[in-house]
Amino acid sequence: MTDAPMIHLGNEEIDELMTMGETMAALRIGFGELATRDAAHVPRMELWSPAAQEDAYYCLGSMSGTTKAFGITAIRIKSDILHWPQGRRQEKYALQPGTFCGFILLFSSATGEPLALINDGILQRMRVGGSAGIAVEHLANPGPSTVGMLGSGNMARSYLEAIVLARELTNVRVFSPTQANREAFAAEMAASLGIDVEAVDSPAAAVGERDIVVTATNSMVPTLEPEWISPGSLVLFVTRREVSGELVAAADRVMQLGEFSIRPEAQVPGMEFPQSGAGGFVAGNEEERARLPWKHKAETSHFPSFIDMLAGTTAGRSDPQETMMFINIGAQGVQFAAVAARAYEIARQGGMGQAMPQDRFLQDIRD
Repeated sequence: MTDAPMIHLGNEEIDELMTMGETMAALRIGFGELATRDAAHVPRMELWSPAAQEDAYYCLGSMSGTTKAFGITAIRIKSDILHWPQGRRQEKYALQPGTFCGFILLFSSATGEPLALINDGILQRMRVGGSAGIAVEHLANPGPSTVGMLGSGNMARSYLEAIVLARELTNVRVFSPTQANREAFAAEMAASLGIDVEAVDSPAAAVGERDIVVTATNSMVPTLEPEWISPGSLVLFVTRREVSGELVAAADRVMQLGEFSIRPEAQVPGMEFPQSGAGGFVAGNEEERARLPWKHKAETSHFPSFIDMLAGTTAGRSDPQETMMFINIGAQGVQFAAVAARAYEIARQGGMGQAMPQDRFLQDIRD
């Protein structure tokens, strides 16, 4: 055992400990190690069971990763009741609407001992936003840039916090369906980041003639039309559900962060793909399984990965006029390992975190 006890870090502590700059620095290490095979991850997997509610399903999701530089292995686990109002968006909760269950367990790769239990709410969106910022560093055209955004929630905030570290931003336009939400987002981000942010009345007005386009929504259907996108733009997606075949066909180059889940062509016995591109195993009879959003099949093409680009086996942007699309999924296990490991380091240095008895997680019976 280590001399220090195992610790718990809540979202409030993570919010205090981790800046977007620290997050992106940790991710650069993790992605670089994936490219050199000094890091590895197990892709996202899901386990589904019918929920008590007649329109919902329970989902247990997990992903894990290890990174040599930090000496840490991590597993992220999330427990959700999911439902899909009108089939247009995905909603989730644990226990009751407004509460959620997700956490990261950190282990020492040197000793195997547990080190920390960390709530994943803040780290989840920071690791996604930070990855988008790193993509902008490598794939967007250089120089001062304009941004068009769809979405005004927490993920959109994280994206903009990261992008402003990667490029000087001259103007940001944002659209989301609720006027009050987009106007509040514009005011908040303009004040916190010191940049020009304006709310607009349509998605086309938000993303037209923009250098960088972001769609950060919980939509179950594609969010952009190809004719809205200008030549030379970099378009950033949070999920494959936001991507259409028409958008892919219109792009000059499409790249995905890394491997997201087991691919359908692997033909793992019993594995199904009820939503998006995440493989999983589904319990339930025919009537219960009909609750799942089977008809919302996300775009499933295989694209070159950002990690392969870092390894030098695939090309990045080659022309300023190229329209590039970046799907910000994959490599989740290493994202959590790197960012949570950095949060753990900072917490230890600052004496933060609630002590937990490590012996509750160890036993003298061989498993």
